[in-house]
Amino acid sequence: MTGTDGGRPPMLGRRPWASLALSGMLARPALASGFPDRSIRLVVPYPPGDGLDLMGRILADLLRRRLGQPLVVENQPGAGTAVAALALRRQRADGYTLMVGGNTTVCILPALQPEQGLDGARDFTLVCRMVDVPFLLVVPPSGAETTAELVERARRQPGSWTYGSAGIGTPHHLLSSLLAGETGVQATHVPYRGAVPALTDLLARRIASLFCSVPPALGFVRSGALRPLGVTGSARLAALPEVPTMAEQGYSGFEEAAWVGLLAPANLEQAVATRLSDAVQACMEEAEGRERIEELSFRQGFVPYGSLDGYVAAEAVRWREIVRRSGMGTG
Repeated sequence: MTGTDGGRPPMLGRRPWASLALSGMLARPALASGFPDRSIRLVVPYPPGDGLDLMGRILADLLRRRLGQPLVVENQPGAGTAVAALALRRQRADGYTLMVGGNTTVCILPALQPEQGLDGARDFTLVCRMVDVPFLLVVPPSGAETTAELVERARRQPGSWTYGSAGIGTPHHLLSSLLAGETGVQATHVPYRGAVPALTDLLARRIASLFCSVPPALGFVRSGALRPLGVTGSARLAALPEVPTMAEQGYSGFEEAAWVGLLAPANLEQAVATRLSDAVQACMEEAEGRERIEELSFRQGFVPYGSLDGYVAAEAVRWREIVRRSGMGTG
């Protein structure tokens, strides 16, 4: 996701700096002799091989060196990140159980699946916002050659457009629903337990299209096994500069697809959250961290813990409107 200030999201609801400084000084002495003193569990709400899984493993490797403790990656896929989110909500807020997650979990899921009883602002601590995640719209080589042709084929043959996703409520789902809704064509959603199984069925031509984060799809695109029609975000990908953005093709609403941050259970101690946020920022600013993230085609969008007050609540309002426009749950 991008914002209005040099590509960064707005800094919403800053606390007074004097209050931050005082509370930080009070908390840091205990922190210096404590956290972390054992391994940390890092939950990924998607299966191995997904773009978010790769991001989690990079983060775990970099943070291990920075914090001096191992980070054990644990995949908990299912229900559009709800399986992992509900499990995280039940954990102790001590910094030893974290999750790689973002707007899917704290904004889209509560809007789309209210029966889960999740509230992103109430149930989680957003430790930091890390990256923006572009998505590729991909089809088999025998499929449409442009996004406009994909839409026109669906218009001529009602019921022919089936699209995959990594689960209900994921960006993969939202983006395809948004495209169908904005163009007024019928489309059938086929949810999977992650992007990799959806890609497998796309390669086998069991579905017609998929919005997918770049890492799992890139090799298939470069080999010619899949054809890219467009990319979300405000700019083309350095890895695939020939692929136009959705906006360049005349489709609005695709500039802000997904952001990813580090989540903890609600009421995480401020000193621990700040310690983790500072460590993540240092990892992402060092040369190795920048290079490894760029290899995933993710875009830097870091916002530290101290600048995130009110951010999730404000984002939830905005994404509820996007969910409404997309028609998710109806297609």
